[in-house]
Amino acid sequence: MKTKQFLSLAHLARIFLYGDGIYRGGQAIYKKLQLQAPERIQKELIDAGETYKQVSYEVLPEYAGDYIFLDESKGAELNKEDALWLSLDAVKNNNVFYLNPERFWPYDPIAVLAQVEEVTTMLIDKKTSEK
Repeated sequence: MKTKQFLSLAHLARIFLYGDGIYRGGQAIYKKLQLQAPERIQKELIDAGETYKQVSYEVLPEYAGDYIFLDESKGAELNKEDALWLSLDAVKNNNVFYLNPERFWPYDPIAVLAQVEEVTTMLIDKKTSEK
């Protein structure tokens, strides 16, 4: 089964990974849609009851899933030509989805429902484009 992972960039050198908590679409992706998290995200965040974890960019491959939902907000921007980024399977397979911070920062019930719909649309559109 394919794994889904999402991350947020706060600064160029800091990466935040999110579990199924209130941050950045976690409820929508893991709780509502029940998408499978990568093993380390499941163990270190979801099973441990942690909502997020900050890691160095260099360890990103240890956490990356087959799909990545990326939040580049607050002025952060990932160098998409970086060798480490380009080495990730999700990047190689064009399975990176960019989250709109205005849509994915709120976590009230209406916002979570909208996030569910948006993530679903992203995945369906991706699958449809592969045909």
